[in-house]
Amino acid sequence: MTRDEMITALTRVIIDHRNASRASDEIAKAVLDLCGPKPLVWEAEENHWYALCPTGSYHIYSANGLFHAHEGDRFSERLEFPTLEAAQSAAQSHADAAHWANTKMGSE
Repeated sequence: MTRDEMITALTRVIIDHRNASRASDEIAKAVLDLCGPKPLVWEAEENHWYALCPTGSYHIYSANGLFHAHEGDRFSERLEFPTLEAAQSAAQSHADAAHWANTKMGSE
């Protein structure tokens, strides 16, 4: 999406919410939802799951009854979780934080 297309999409959200007489904080939430991080989409291969996002990639594999999660190829920083869902949730939280850290709003 180009910058002009983004501006058009944001303008539509603001106008729609103003026409519905929504409060400024509701409009801000709607705009943030448009600009915010997206859910990771997981792909599975045997005992390995991976997801790609604009800020990197996440990998989870199961071994010894635990789920080991890491970002990119950083096996030294892997974390262990009792369930796949817990590992995916931790990866999503990390991806969300990375998204906001890489935006002008998140760095100010």
